[in-house]
Amino acid sequence: MDFRLPPKNPLTLVTGSVNRNLKDMYPYEIIRRDNDNEVIVVHNVVGLSKDDIKISVDRDNEYDYLVIAGERKNEVTDKIYKVDSRFIIDLDDIDNSGVEYKVEDGLLYIYIKFKTPEKPDINIKYRQ
Repeated sequence: MDFRLPPKNPLTLVTGSVNRNLKDMYPYEIIRRDNDNEVIVVHNVVGLSKDDIKISVDRDNEYDYLVIAGERKNEVTDKIYKVDSRFIIDLDDIDNSGVEYKVEDGLLYIYIKFKTPEKPDINIKYRQ
């Protein structure tokens, strides 16, 4: 019979694994659907609530940026959860409906609707 004392830490991980795709290990993913003028940015914001996150547009000399910023200190773990990302975006291409977002299950979803590209009005004729 093998007798072992319990570890000093009352909870010790003996073995474990996390089954996640490699793409899920990155902080964000940009989803563009072929038949839609909408882009969805899915950003990891674990530990943050919608009230902790600020989404804004910043402009410098050359570029427009979609800025995601937020921070919260967890009282139990004493860790600071933070997001600070900037995406280059062309504001002239965004539809008047603007940008919408939601936070769900530790993920931030940003919905950006772009203007429908205008079809050129070109007269095409058969040449004799």
